[in-house]
Amino acid sequence: MVPALAGEAAAEEEKRLTVYTYDAFTSDWGPGPRIKEAFEAECGCVLDFVAIDTSGGVLSRLRLEGETSKADVILGLDLNLMAEAEATGLLAPHGVAAEDLTLPIDWNDETFLPFDYGYFAFVYDTEALAQPPRSLRELVEAPDDLKIILQDPRTSTPGLGVMLWVRAVYGEDAPEAWARLARKTVTTTKGWRYSRRQVAERAPIVRPWKPRMAATIFLRPVTRRAILRAPSTASVPELQRNARSSPGGVISASFASSSARRSL
Repeated sequence: MVPALAGEAAAEEEKRLTVYTYDAFTSDWGPGPRIKEAFEAECGCVLDFVAIDTSGGVLSRLRLEGETSKADVILGLDLNLMAEAEATGLLAPHGVAAEDLTLPIDWNDETFLPFDYGYFAFVYDTEALAQPPRSLRELVEAPDDLKIILQDPRTSTPGLGVMLWVRAVYGEDAPEAWARLARKTVTTTKGWRYSRRQVAERAPIVRPWKPRMAATIFLRPVTRRAILRAPSTASVPELQRNARSSPGGVISASFASSSARRSL
């Protein structure tokens, strides 16, 4: 406990906020750089992003560091990792009213604050696949010469999401469904960005996170479209750690649901 408190005191003196998140968030094409600029203008502090390769990796690092972690905020976990994150005992209430959140569900969690939501979906290469499956069952039951790329559920939240999706659709028959999917699977990657590199060359279908609930087109690259989606259960919470003693901690949670962030 002492190292954590000492770290927080130093951070407060420097007016510095440390946020652990996944690397796609902080990339040049992600929202991180613009959010950093807008947040620092509002907060009057320095926002430090610590980029980790996947959302699962973010949680693993928090577990590894324990109370010595320098993180003030953990950003980018989804609903399926909330219980595991809570079990670390490292999270504090965010202290932010949720009335202004725009969500398809009610939200009253005191620890996790959503900053985005979306469906799980597959995308496919329209040049390689003229008649794609239109549901998870059609994908599972398609001929084995249809090849797909999946993400590892141990490291990837989209990978974990598709595992739970299969279980929700197939119930006790999920092992059989996975056996059929395995015959179609070219590879299982650590995370979405690793899959994206291989989709054009190795398989016409890949399992990503679909970041906008209302969108139907996966924008990068433009020839690939989202073809099927899971029930609306995906949400990406922001985890607030020691907010009351961290510089900008409460501001960061408020900013996550503010009109300034949404405009970015």
